[in-house]
Parts: sequence; structure tokens; C-alpha cells
Amino acid sequence: MLMIEVGNNHLVGTIRELIRFDVSFPSLRNLYLNNNYLSGDIPAQLSNLTSLEIVYLSYNKLIRNIPFAIAHTPKLTFLYLDHNQFTGRIPDVFYKHPFLKEMYIEGNMFKQGANPIGTHIVLKTQFY
Repeated sequence: MLMIEVGNNHLVGTIRELIRFDVSFPSLRNLYLNNNYLSGDIPAQLSNLTSLEIVYLSYNKLIRNIPFAIAHTPKLTFLYLDHNQFTGRIPDVFYKHPFLKEMYIEGNMFKQGANPIGTHIVLKTQFY
């Protein structure tokens, strides 16, 4: 399986309930869980999916810190964490990842000093 795409499906529960980490997904490259009602934290076991390139978790109700282990996913290129309820600091190892081109973190409660990675285009609407 190369991709799990279940974004925009009104899913409720945790990532652990949705993905069984005792089952192997050795070739999973893209994980789209965005725009649901997922809660809880990001399981560190996600880093065991060593072929992951895109992780899209935006617009859920995910909490706590970003696990340090996720930064050791060797092919991780795009990480979308925006608009959740994450807190704490983003481990420095994310900023040193050799392939990570984009990391969106807006709309969370990270401590000061957390910065996105990549170019972000923000459209602003002005009312007159």
C-alpha cells in the first residue's frame, strides 16, 4: 500500500485506533488524515513507517508535543500539522532533517521559537 487517504471523512478517535502499528506498512509513502476529528497525540510508532514522505494531519484535534522519533523518518518530505492543539517545543532535529521541505505548524499552541519550514503563502482578505 502506497497511500492512506481518508481526509475529509469526519473520522473520530485516535491515530492509534485508525492505524494498527502491529501490522506492517513497509511501503506506505503518503498518509492523509486531514480535516477529521482525530484526537490524542501522534504516536511515536509512526516513525516505524520508514517509507513515509507525506504526513498530512492538519485540521484535527491532536494534542501534546510532536514526538522526537517522527523526525527520524528517513524520507519525510512534507509534514502538515497546522490547526490542531499541539503544545510544547518542536524538536530541533526537525530543522536539521535532510529531506523535510515543508512543515506547517500554524494554528497550534507551540512555545515561542517554533517556526515553519518552507515557503508559506498566506492570503489576507481586507474589508472596506
